[in-house]
Amino acid sequence: MAYPLAIVNLAQVAIGATDVIMVGWLGPNSLAAATLGANLFYLLYLFGVGLGLATAPMMAQAMGQRQGNVRNVRATVMQGFLLCGAYCIPCWVLLRYAEELLILLGQDHQLAADAQEYMDALQWGLLPSLCFVVSRSFLAAVHRPRPAAAVTVLAVLLNAALDWVLIFGNLGFPELGLVGAGLSSTVSNVVMLVGVLAYCAQSRSVRRYRILSGRVRPDWTRLREMCRIGIPIALSLGVEMTFFLVVTFLMGLMGAAALAAHAIVLQVVQIAYNIPVAVGQAATVRVALAAGRGDLDGVQRAGWSAYLVGAFFMLATAVTLLCAPVRIVEIFLDVSVPENGEAAALAAAFLGLAGLFHVFDGGQVIGSGVLRGLMDTRMPMLFTSVGYWAVGLPFGIVLAFHCGLGGLGLWVGLLAGLVVLAG
Repeated sequence: MAYPLAIVNLAQVAIGATDVIMVGWLGPNSLAAATLGANLFYLLYLFGVGLGLATAPMMAQAMGQRQGNVRNVRATVMQGFLLCGAYCIPCWVLLRYAEELLILLGQDHQLAADAQEYMDALQWGLLPSLCFVVSRSFLAAVHRPRPAAAVTVLAVLLNAALDWVLIFGNLGFPELGLVGAGLSSTVSNVVMLVGVLAYCAQSRSVRRYRILSGRVRPDWTRLREMCRIGIPIALSLGVEMTFFLVVTFLMGLMGAAALAAHAIVLQVVQIAYNIPVAVGQAATVRVALAAGRGDLDGVQRAGWSAYLVGAFFMLATAVTLLCAPVRIVEIFLDVSVPENGEAAALAAAFLGLAGLFHVFDGGQVIGSGVLRGLMDTRMPMLFTSVGYWAVGLPFGIVLAFHCGLGGLGLWVGLLAGLVVLAG
C-alpha cells in the first residue's frame, strides 16, 4: 500500500517545485514573491490536510467492523468534504488580504503586491486539493491507492505544461506571469480531484460506496469526531513546519554559505521523508482495519510490519547520505567553483547528520501513523512539540551559538530532538 501513497506525496511536492522552477525564469523578484505567497498558502494547506487525514482511520475502522461499513464510509467521505469546505471559507478571506498581511510582517510592498496576484489565482486550488486528500484516504481505506498515484503523476505533467503556456504566453496564450503559475496549480488540483472521483464512480470495486450520494447536511457527531482526530494532526504538522522555518532563519544568521547548505540538505530530507510518511499512512489504514474488527494480533502485526518496511528504507537512505554526501551535493552545486567550496563542505557535513536524523524522523512518523489507526492523535502531537521545541531547538541553539559549532550544532540539536521524539 505504501508505494502508491509515496508516489502521491512526491508528485504533490513536484507540483510546487515545478512552479518554483518556472517562476524562477521570470527573475529573482518574481521568485521571491511566489515564495512568500506559497509559504502562506502551504501553512493553511497543511492544517487542512490534518483535518482531511482524520477520515482515513474512521473509514478503515468502519471497514473492519464490516456491518454497515458502506453507509459509514460514505457518510465519512461526505462529511470530510463538508469539513474541508467550511475550513476553506475563512482561509479564502485571509488569503484575499495576503498583501496587507505580508506588509504587516515587514515584507517589501512590491513583493507583497506581486504575491497577492499569485495568491488570487492559487487560493482556489485549496478546496479541491483538500477534497483530494479525503478522496485518496477513501481509496487507501478500500485498498485501491494506485489510481490516486496515477492521477497525481498526470497532474504533475499537466501543471508543467500549463506553467509553460500560461506563465510565458506560449501557444498564443496571454503572458500571465505569476497569475499563470497560480492558475496552473489550481487547474491541476481540480483535475486530480475530478480524476479520482471519476474513478470512484466508474470502478466496479468501489462504485458501490457511492461516495457522492451521502448526506449533504452536517452530521455534527461525525464532524466532532473528525475534529477530535484531525486538529492534533494539523497542529503536529504546523509545529514541525514552524520549527524548520525558525531553524532556517537561524541558519541565515550564520551566513549565506550555511543557509545554502541547509537548503540543500532540507531538499534531500524532504524527498526521503515522503517514503516513511507513506508507510505511516498505510500503517494507519492497516491498524485501523484490525482495530475495527477487534483483532489485537492484527494491530500488532500491522504496526511491526510498518516499522520493518520503514526501517529497511530509512537505513538504506542513511547509508547513502553517510557514504556519498559529496556526490549528492554535486547535484545542487558546482563544487569545482571556489566560491561554492564553503557551502559544499558544510552541506556534505550536514548530510551525514541528516542520515541519522532521517532514521529517527522516519521512526516517529511511522509510529504516529500507527497511533492514528487507533484514533490516538494527541500523544503524537505532544511528542512532536516536546521533541522539536523543548529539546531540539534549545539544544541546537546552545551548541550553535554558545559552543561555537555553528550550523553543525543546529543539526545536532535536530538529531537530539528526534531521538527523544522517536523514543
